[in-house]
Amino acid sequence: TQFGAAVAARLDPPGLAAAWAQVVGMAGEFERRGEPSVHRAGDYTVADVPLFFEAGERTGRVSYGQDARVAGLFFLPTEGNERHA
Repeated sequence: TQFGAAVAARLDPPGLAAAWAQVVGMAGEFERRGEPSVHRAGDYTVADVPLFFEAGERTGRVSYGQDARVAGLFFLPTEGNERHA
């Protein structure tokens, strides 16, 4: 119910679970999240959340439309922050 129509049409619960499984497959088990930073980008409010995994870091990016629904959801690599055993 928090997803906007365009996101909901492309990302159902199994699709979201598959996306998260792909992130965990690349970065290892989730450890913790950092403090989000929020900024405006045109008509959107964008929240970037540092995500820390056992083998590296990612940035979770959520954009919200003017209706306060999720307009975009991304798991982005954080360059230069990969940890190696």
